[in-house]
Amino acid sequence: MKPEAEPSDLIIHVRLNDPDHDSQMKDLGILGVNILHAVFFKRDRLEEFIEALVDNLDPRLVEIDVVRFEGHGFSMVDNRLFALQLVKSGLTPATLFLANGQVAQAADVLYKRPIVLMRGSFNPVCNLHLEVMSQVKKCFLTHINETQADRCMEICEISMNNLLRGGDVDHLEFLDRADSLKALGKNVLITKMPRFDNLSELLARYTKEPIAIALSIGLLNELFKEKWTEDIPGGILESFGRTFQNKTRLYVSPWLNRKSGEFVTARTFRAPEQYVHLYQHFLANGLVVDVPFFNEYLLRHTPRDIQRMIAADEDIWKTLVPAEAHRSALHFR
Repeated sequence: MKPEAEPSDLIIHVRLNDPDHDSQMKDLGILGVNILHAVFFKRDRLEEFIEALVDNLDPRLVEIDVVRFEGHGFSMVDNRLFALQLVKSGLTPATLFLANGQVAQAADVLYKRPIVLMRGSFNPVCNLHLEVMSQVKKCFLTHINETQADRCMEICEISMNNLLRGGDVDHLEFLDRADSLKALGKNVLITKMPRFDNLSELLARYTKEPIAIALSIGLLNELFKEKWTEDIPGGILESFGRTFQNKTRLYVSPWLNRKSGEFVTARTFRAPEQYVHLYQHFLANGLVVDVPFFNEYLLRHTPRDIQRMIAADEDIWKTLVPAEAHRSALHFR
C-alpha cells in the first residue's frame, strides 16, 4: 500500500464455466488486468470494485465466488460486505460466512456434507428459529448414519430479497444479523434465490449427501402457489421435482392459528384442492417430514410481533430473542 510496508493480499476464487481452454486463458488474462485496476483505483468503493472485476467479461462464464482481503493494508475492510456485493451483482449465486466470521468458498466447505438449512430473514433472530432448527436437526439425524451425522452442517440461509430495502442493501443491518448468527454459532449462506427449487439445485452443486430444508407451514403453503412456477415448463410438478433432487427433504414445523387456536402440522396441513393427492404422495414417501414442536409460547409470537414489541418498548421481547441477538434487534426502535 506504501513504500517499505508489509505486503497485503487480495485473494479471489474464480469458477470458469466456458469449456473452451483458449477462452478460459483469455478470460483469466482480462480478469488479471481488472483486478490490478480495481485494487488500486476502486478499493474504497464497494459496488464499483466488484463490478469492475468483470469489465469486458461475461458473468455467465466467469463466476467469482470469493473475494478476500488480508494484511495490514486492508485491516479496515470487512470481507463480508464484498462477499455480499458479489451476490447482489450476480457474480455468484451464493456466499458463505462461517461461524468463526470467515468468508468461505461454499463448494469447498459443503463438499460431501449433509446439510440442515433454514430459510428466513432472521430479522430479528428469535428463540423460535433456534428451537425449530434444533428440532429439525434432531429429526434429520435419525434419517442418516453416524458418519454422516459427524459431518452434518447447520446453515441459516438469507435470500437477498430479505435484505433489500428500497432497492438497496442496508449494510449495517446485514452485519448486525450476521454477527448475531455468528455469536450463536451459526453459519450463514447468502443467496439471491426466492425459489426453493433453485436453492436445491445450488446445494446439489456442492454436495451429494442428504439435505434437510427447514420451513414453516406458511412457507409450505407458499410452495403450492403457481406464481413461483410461471417460467417453469413443467409447472409445480417440475418445481417440486427439482426441489426434491439429491436426497433433499422438507422438514416442516407446526403453526399455531392464534385466532382459532388450531394447531397445524405437516400431517394436518390442507394443500390446495388440486394438489391434495400430490401432497399425500410427498408425506407417504418421506419427502415432507412432520417435525414435532411443543413450545406453544414461542409459536404465539412471530418475528413481526417481536418487531412491534421492540418499537413499543415492551420488554417481553427479550424473552423471545436470544441474548446474543439483543443488540441487533434494537434497530427496530
